[in-house]
Amino acid sequence: MSLKTFLFILFMIVIIFSFQIDLINSKETKNLQIKLLKTEEQIVNLQKEINELNKKVSELNKREKILEGITSWYSHTSRPTASGKKFTGKESYVANWNLEFGTVLLLKNIKNNHYTIGIIEDRGTAFKDRPFDVSKQLAEELGFLEDGLTTIEVTILGKVSKK
Repeated sequence: MSLKTFLFILFMIVIIFSFQIDLINSKETKNLQIKLLKTEEQIVNLQKEINELNKKVSELNKREKILEGITSWYSHTSRPTASGKKFTGKESYVANWNLEFGTVLLLKNIKNNHYTIGIIEDRGTAFKDRPFDVSKQLAEELGFLEDGLTTIEVTILGKVSKK
């Protein structure tokens, strides 16, 4: 084999090899571009969800906060609530002296920013400096079951409709 033939074959091998590399790179690039587009689409969808949640939070923040105060929890099982409902401590009940039965409240634990929803179904509290008592279930959701007391912010959301 002559030197010219050898160089020609070597040149062709290099060209073919570089073409294969380009082909592989273009497939990988295309796959990466597809993954990137999917990721960008997911980011856009997540941003839309975040915007919707921010709107909901904004609407809740526009509602009037009626009270902030120290709250305790209770769990008696020997009697029904003042509204006549069965009480086991697992319900989302709130006790208060003034609000109507069936009033739905947004409760926020000021100490840890945990939120939950409760309904006025009982009268109380046992202490005049505590405007609300919550069921054991709500205390757990608000994250103060072990402490026994916390400071909450209360917002009226509406009233349970009677059927």
